Amino acid sequence: MKKLENTNTTTMVKQNRSELKRHYTISVVPKDKGFQARVTLKVIGGGKNPRITSYSGISGKDAVCKILLKIAEQLSEYKKMNLLKKEICLNIYDSIMISIQELRLTTDSDVMKSATMVFELLTITDNTTISPTTYSQISVTQNIEQQAYPSNVSQNQTLTLEEQNKLDFFKQNQIAPVNLKNFETVALEWFKFKLSLTKETEDNPKPLSPKTIQGYNDILNTQVIPYFKDNKNISIITEQNIKDCINSFNGYRNKESVYIVLKMVFDFAREHNYIYYIPRIKKPKKPYTDKEETIIFIESDRQDLWLDCFEKEDTDVSLLFETMLLTGVRPEECCGLKWCVINEISNELIINNAYKDFPIYNDECNIIGHQRSDGRLKTPESYRRIPLNPRLKRRLLEHKEKQKKLFKYYGMKWNENCYMFLNQYRKPYIPENLSDSMKSFIKKYQLEHMTPYGLRHSFATFCSEQGMDQIVLMRLMGHSNFDTTQKYYICVSSKRKQQAIKEVYKSIFENEYRNQKVA
Repeated sequence: MKKLENTNTTTMVKQNRSELKRHYTISVVPKDKGFQARVTLKVIGGGKNPRITSYSGISGKDAVCKILLKIAEQLSEYKKMNLLKKEICLNIYDSIMISIQELRLTTDSDVMKSATMVFELLTITDNTTISPTTYSQISVTQNIEQQAYPSNVSQNQTLTLEEQNKLDFFKQNQIAPVNLKNFETVALEWFKFKLSLTKETEDNPKPLSPKTIQGYNDILNTQVIPYFKDNKNISIITEQNIKDCINSFNGYRNKESVYIVLKMVFDFAREHNYIYYIPRIKKPKKPYTDKEETIIFIESDRQDLWLDCFEKEDTDVSLLFETMLLTGVRPEECCGLKWCVINEISNELIINNAYKDFPIYNDECNIIGHQRSDGRLKTPESYRRIPLNPRLKRRLLEHKEKQKKLFKYYGMKWNENCYMFLNQYRKPYIPENLSDSMKSFIKKYQLEHMTPYGLRHSFATFCSEQGMDQIVLMRLMGHSNFDTTQKYYICVSSKRKQQAIKEVYKSIFENEYRNQKVA
């Protein structure tokens, strides 16, 4: 406590609350020739966030001991009211543990004794304690150390000063972990848990997208796990280690993806008692750029040319692209279209299916194969009806008759549940293979650069330019709010900018035109 007693400045826990979202953070400030400890008890219930303070004229350490006893009293009341949920308990434990660490009180027996009273109350109703097992009555002998830290340090490994200090903290405070595992083991365990959430069950009515899981898998196996491959036990990975890992990759998007996965892995590790507190993992800052962010789309005055080229090509994939341009559907939605979704009476296209490629994983979470099948749409709002453009309706009905004849020629049975667009093997297209087809098409007809998803952007931009109501366009795009449509899909074309400027300076342009005519 010498650091607290010999300074006249405020000593506070240096945490960014908006980023960490941790509560029960204790701070100590000088007050009336003594010290005052403060804490706000948040996220409990009843809409109240009571603030607790304690004063000591002796020392800051004494103030912290007093406030810990008050926290224990309050938690006891909350426990009787059944308000201590697991997530809340984790937040409480993490915040208090970090507070004690950063106040330099981790080696003080009085403080740790008071903290233990708090930690003992952080027990879930199923009698599973979430805090580490504390051996308060046992000295840390070599035997206990061998049990508690068997895989932390091998003979060929050396610890950094920060890692060694952290390991010493666990030993000095007689804290032994419930489970010890290396990073790769925990990361794979987390991935298997996430993979289980892709299946729809009674307890999991909104399963995760397999594509999302595949993205996690790519980041783990190609970036994160190789970085921590030779690392020590996950419990002594430091915040600096994590920061260095994120910064070792190039590009903001790449760093952001690694950050997201690491945060989820360490949250999972804390819940399963593989680490003692959740390290502060800061989101990488988006770099400033003086370049205009560009979204690929077809200018409205070029869309007729593209449609003519699609119809001249007259293949399944060209008609698939034409459908995307005239409806704005996502690539996987267009690949999953079947003939039964055309309502000729109401002239609507019913979007209710997606055709995707799903990876198959082995026990080590490596991709060992692929399975192609129908799947759920991206969001509940994605299930929608889109009015059919007359030009597209005519083209689809013509294509339907051609497909019937083709099936008959090959001795295949055709029905309304057949897919609209088939590749050379008479199988549905998958989104991943559309890019190559688009490149070949562009090269053949000498068109500007475009992507399959750019056709969706083009549809949204065209509809917006024609004055379509925002809520209508939002529904057609399958979004839950217009902000998403506006931010990521609507582009401002050069023609639209010029027309807007002319409208603003209409009187000036007219006067200039008259002057030129007189002259």
